[in-house]
Amino acid sequence: MSLAKEFDIKKNDIISFIGSGGKTTTIYKLARELIFSGSVLITTTTKMKVPENLLENEIFIESYDELKDINVNNKIVIAGRKTVENKFNALTDEDFIHCLKIFDYILIEADGSKRLPYKAWREFEPVIRPETTKTIGVIPMKYFGEILRAELIFNEEKFKENFGFKEELDFETIKNIIFHEEVIFKNAVGEKVIYFNQYSFEKNEITQDYVKKLIDYDDKINYIIEKI
Repeated sequence: MSLAKEFDIKKNDIISFIGSGGKTTTIYKLARELIFSGSVLITTTTKMKVPENLLENEIFIESYDELKDINVNNKIVIAGRKTVENKFNALTDEDFIHCLKIFDYILIEADGSKRLPYKAWREFEPVIRPETTKTIGVIPMKYFGEILRAELIFNEEKFKENFGFKEELDFETIKNIIFHEEVIFKNAVGEKVIYFNQYSFEKNEITQDYVKKLIDYDDKINYIIEKI
């Protein structure tokens, strides 16, 4: 499955990834596809883990100044200011604006979930830059149709309150995550895409019917399903 093709990525796209489980994995997978057609910047408006095992043509920097002597073509640059937790924060606004001029694609992790697969959004989340051309909401389907344990949910009480969640992760909960007023797209900019990842047709065939219903619910949102 080509994410670049499924997401219809074009040069000069600035893509903000929001949602819960699988954002970072999706960002790196997409970046490693796009590297063959230009330069790619990965950054965040919240926090990301500092990469430990960089591949060839991947570079980590903390500021735009470090790029002055680097040819970024066909490279992935991961950029942000390191913290004491082995994570990095957003670039400064000035550095981000400079980067706009030299990268063909910019991928931004614009949401945090404490590495949990599901979450309810706080007042200030997600944090999406105004330059964004496409907002991709990541919703994992790994636990669809199952009893969802509390330890898998970030901000559990609000998750229950906002999305009508009881015990089972069902179609209504998924629909509410997308369409409730305090939902995944509340701060979205540009084209909106829902990416259902970690989804297994073999595990539960009825899930496919549910997803088809959701796709028919709003034709202003594009829906992509990862088949595993």
